[in-house]
Amino acid sequence: MRREAETWLASAARDHDVAAELVATSRYSHGVFFAHQAAEKTLKAAVLVRTRALPPMTHNLRLLAERTGETPPAEVETAMLRLMPHYTASRYPDVAQGQPELHYNRALASELLRDAEAVIAWAENLCREPTL
Repeated sequence: MRREAETWLASAARDHDVAAELVATSRYSHGVFFAHQAAEKTLKAAVLVRTRALPPMTHNLRLLAERTGETPPAEVETAMLRLMPHYTASRYPDVAQGQPELHYNRALASELLRDAEAVIAWAENLCREPTL
């Protein structure tokens, strides 16, 4: 595996840990943002591994999944689609139409963290599978 991919994966693992800690300590909007970051970085590692090219500079999880050359299972695609709007909505009052912190609770943040974990698991598997 390319060193760059290993770097993306290590950063994704740290972001996942931060996301889980933030959700566990009731800082839900921030936890959701880091959950998205973890999924995004894992997908970027998968793009590197599968294509041997640098991933695009984007936060669009679906686009990153497409760039791997593989089709995610329906439940992973759905997890990506649920998670994507929260990249900005979890941080910006203008996008959230108010304080982002007020739009999240434990149940929602936990669900979005599980969505990120589904994306992460799929992308990590792509990093392990041999490329053709």
